[in-house]
Amino acid sequence: MKSTQPIVVKDLPSARRRQLEALRKIAVLLDSALVIPGTSIRFGLDPILGLMPGVGDILSTTLSSFPLFAGVLWGVPLPILGKMVVNMLVDSLVGTVPFIGDIFDVTYKANLRNIDLLESTLQESPLAPRSPSQIRGLLALVTLVTVLIAACVLIVVAAFIKLIFRLLA
Repeated sequence: MKSTQPIVVKDLPSARRRQLEALRKIAVLLDSALVIPGTSIRFGLDPILGLMPGVGDILSTTLSSFPLFAGVLWGVPLPILGKMVVNMLVDSLVGTVPFIGDIFDVTYKANLRNIDLLESTLQESPLAPRSPSQIRGLLALVTLVTVLIAACVLIVVAAFIKLIFRLLA
């Protein structure tokens, strides 16, 4: 799990393969593009974005939702989409906690987890196509979930800022 190397998915149309490669590049950028010199510890922009309270967390959450949207469009089964939402939720909420969240981001790598889920699902079996109305409904649901996660992130950030000001006063 959390591989920076793609799983080879056979019989994948070239357009979908390019989309999957682009999603993996975003996941690697967010989770493991950089290395701490002298160690094997890899990290990406996700913990760096987390240093900007609120704005960075919202941006990270938004970028993390891309594989979820792709999964809806490609017909990924709902249980897999549910696991992806949980990964995104855990990463977004724990990532808001100052310092601890940044360390968590370095170790959890939710974006790579979600790409691995997508790739292994695509490899295991052909996906059942969804009707346009199912796609619209699921896209609306994923958008709502992403907005709710972002709102929760803002609430947690605001609570930490309020706590810091109380401690300083």
